[in-house]
Amino acid sequence: MLLPTLAVLLAFALGAGGLGITQIQLEEGARAAARELARGESAPSASAAARRHAGGQARITVEPGGEYSRVSIARDVRIPLIGSHVVTLSADAEARTEAARGG
Repeated sequence: MLLPTLAVLLAFALGAGGLGITQIQLEEGARAAARELARGESAPSASAAARRHAGGQARITVEPGGEYSRVSIARDVRIPLIGSHVVTLSADAEARTEAARGG
């Protein structure tokens, strides 16, 4: 009885670790895209930077322009051992553009 319980607990721990890693990837992608926009790069260039970090399945929204630029990334992730339950993880980043800093 102890061994199956340990196996299930290990599976849950690995699943939670996978969710954590995915969340970190999304955060890194949002920050990278926001930095691209802050330097004056194009929205497609920022989206490509976000996709490199967040993966091909991520939904990326880039809002350039004005004093601040904003990037939002979302990605659906399946939770193991819970059947077909899907969790949507997301990350946002915002950066002040170089031109808005006045030099």
